[in-house]
Amino acid sequence: MISESIETKIMNCVDKEFLISHAMDLVNIPSPTGKEADIALFLKEIYEDLGLMTIIQEVEENRYNVIGTLKGKDVGPTLMFNGHLDTSFTGDEELFKDVQAFKPKAYIEDGWIYGLGIYNMKGALAAYTAAVKAIIESNIELKGDIVIAGVVGEIETAPVNQYQGPQYRGYGRGTHYLVTHGITADMCILGEPTSSQVVLGHFGTSWVKLHIKGDLYHTAFSRGKDNAILQMKEFINYIEDWIQQYEKMNKYKSRLPEVNIASIEGGWPWRASRTPGFCNLYLDVRFPPSYNPIFVKRELERVVEKFKINNPSVEIEVDLYVTVPGAEISSNEYLVKSIESTHRKVYGKSPNYYVESWTSDAATLTKYGVVAVNYGPSGPVRDMTKSEELPAFSTKLGEHLDINDLFNITKSYALIATDICAKTIEELGIKR
Repeated sequence: MISESIETKIMNCVDKEFLISHAMDLVNIPSPTGKEADIALFLKEIYEDLGLMTIIQEVEENRYNVIGTLKGKDVGPTLMFNGHLDTSFTGDEELFKDVQAFKPKAYIEDGWIYGLGIYNMKGALAAYTAAVKAIIESNIELKGDIVIAGVVGEIETAPVNQYQGPQYRGYGRGTHYLVTHGITADMCILGEPTSSQVVLGHFGTSWVKLHIKGDLYHTAFSRGKDNAILQMKEFINYIEDWIQQYEKMNKYKSRLPEVNIASIEGGWPWRASRTPGFCNLYLDVRFPPSYNPIFVKRELERVVEKFKINNPSVEIEVDLYVTVPGAEISSNEYLVKSIESTHRKVYGKSPNYYVESWTSDAATLTKYGVVAVNYGPSGPVRDMTKSEELPAFSTKLGEHLDINDLFNITKSYALIATDICAKTIEELGIKR
């Protein structure tokens, strides 16, 4: 580990005013999924001002990954800080029309920064920059490289049916492009909002479309005829029974997998004089990281078979339209050990460890040989024993982030990066 004097020097170089200002600047640049160019170009200028080697990757039109690298002096390990540029919402949604903290306009109140994206995950992006800035200003010589990667399209969105276009191309699109176009690392920290806790594993997900094709009848002749929506209503009863069994049988460590009945659509509201020609049900099914996503399709095909015993005339198609694997990391990895040691120095206690049901770009990074862990700020500590909504992300309050927590995680990032990148790859057992 690095010496205590160096640790103190680096932490003293963390500029709190810059951190807050930078975080608010990022919030003030709208960057919904599909429109990440402006924030990428802004970060490009910041990284260049810091003297980082900077690259822009055009993932598609008006969508850029931005990469800044602090080069080491030797053949040392490469540590990446990875964060998505896109926000969970646009701020224009009807649900959030009166919620100021779901708008791309940052403000501070009672020690918290409010604004769209600050929680997920522009606060972490600002922490990356401030951490690297502190390392530069401390004049510490590193052997390995530190990479900051701001990526497009991580938010959980996916094209399906009529919902097409860049605004729906999320779910790891930017990080997949990143690692398949020359930007990789030995280790990576993702500052997803974890309440400064360490996520040692997260579930994968399959999004499933269940389709029933209906017969068309005019309302005047519809009595007694099959109706696709009513058939789906009956099928949902089977799905609900299956969910209870599925969650019990597929626990990952201490966590049950969730299944969300996410959407239903059927018929044509502009032509209510006809029975529905179709009905679609959409599910989000979470599964443990060791599972193959096709497991979910087979599970639901069994439900369909069971349903058809009593409903032989109903045809139900099962289609996967999103498959994202889970990810996990051993607590014995040096990256985790470094986080644990550093966290104790900054916070005065060891971090908590847990598993999550959301997915992250750790899945893509792990697939391409990068040791990846989620460890980021999000204000108050979440009680993982309760299925409560995160206080830092609610439809009433909007997105908000505790400034002190953001400041502390920035110190942690700076110390972790220094600890790892001050070593040689031989010291960490990394093969050349």
